[in-house]
Amino acid sequence: MLWSGARYAGFSNTEPWLPISPDWRSLTTARQVETEGSILRFYKALIALRRRTSGLWEGRYKPLWADQGLLAYERASCSSRVVVVLDLAGEGGLFELGEGRVALSTRGGRIGEKVGGRLRLEPNEGVIVDLA
Repeated sequence: MLWSGARYAGFSNTEPWLPISPDWRSLTTARQVETEGSILRFYKALIALRRRTSGLWEGRYKPLWADQGLLAYERASCSSRVVVVLDLAGEGGLFELGEGRVALSTRGGRIGEKVGGRLRLEPNEGVIVDLA
């Protein structure tokens, strides 16, 4: 793990046996904590969403039909219902679903966006829509 900008990326006091990437300073945990849109911040948001959305941790799983390289499924519990849509083909696409709001997206900037029957995904995007 590249922890900080310290010598050897804060990983060790001695030179690691595996080489460190030339751009390692931009990839450290310390940098990701500060950077809006970093993978670390995304994972933290995803974990927080899972903790507060019962459908994501106790709900039933229902696969949904999707085409255009999209994978979609619903998770529902007594108190929440979400749809997860993932673009696996890298081409983006449209997915038909009920009304809801974007709870999380890999693209960022979409949280709270209203979805009214049709969800447009960008290439390689993953979206969680709250339907409850």
